[in-house]
Amino acid sequence: MSEIVCIKHVIDFMKQGCELRNHGAGWYIFPPATPYAKQEIRKVKYETVESMKEEEVIVVEIIYNHARAFLTDKGESYSKNRR
Repeated sequence: MSEIVCIKHVIDFMKQGCELRNHGAGWYIFPPATPYAKQEIRKVKYETVESMKEEEVIVVEIIYNHARAFLTDKGESYSKNRR
């Protein structure tokens, strides 16, 4: 499984309804849950997530035993400003 390293790709996945989460084993993109369907989970490089936090594209919330990232307003417009 290859790691996602592009911030734009992560943002595009999140805009499609995927979640960026960390359960203690690294950051992964989880697709929206659909019954009876195999989910393709993608690994996101740690440095990519750190860059997204530094640029204030995402906000990370720690919930019990995992962390979950949410797009900020800056993240919503990120893809429009960069090509």
